[in-house]
Amino acid sequence: FLLSPILYQPVPQNAKHWAEKGLWNSMWNLKRITQLIPSCRLAGGITMTEIFFHRGLHGASAHVDTANIFEGLDWQAAGKKPDNCPHSVWELLFYMNYWQDFMLAYLKNKTVKDPVHPEESWPADPAPQTREMWEAGVERFLQGLQAGEEEAAKELSEPGYGKSGRKRADLLMVLVNHNSYHAGQVVTVRSLIGSWPPQNDAES
Repeated sequence: FLLSPILYQPVPQNAKHWAEKGLWNSMWNLKRITQLIPSCRLAGGITMTEIFFHRGLHGASAHVDTANIFEGLDWQAAGKKPDNCPHSVWELLFYMNYWQDFMLAYLKNKTVKDPVHPEESWPADPAPQTREMWEAGVERFLQGLQAGEEEAAKELSEPGYGKSGRKRADLLMVLVNHNSYHAGQVVTVRSLIGSWPPQNDAES
């Protein structure tokens, strides 16, 4: 109840278009959370914004947990490309790893080089060569998610990231949105090749 005056303030008139589409509340709330109560801590010392980004990285209340989208998929099936479908699951995993690593490198203040050609962020082959290659790719993705959670526990309003000096929260939102978008593609491809949902997962 104490937070509601902060999170649900009257929105500016120019936000009417977004409000009518049901989009403004979440956008406005994120802005208010990251600007006004970044240090508000709940039980266990966890901040509200840390919870926000943790849920976002996992697609909570929006879609299947991003950490589970590759679960139970045979490594050979990961290389199948359905008719009229541009990518296999392996290609999508490689692509998601590439850009997740890219954003995490920015967040860790490492030197990052943009790819010269878009093809650099995609694998040369649509299928993994071995089971070990597939499993390593999945593990890399899961470790990246965990690294994203660790970044969310740091000062989110800290600027100076990337060429434009964006804040940590800005880059985390890019990572959340990018992973969510391509998680939907992974589930679609898995459905088309008959490998979704994973066995014993009735909620997917």
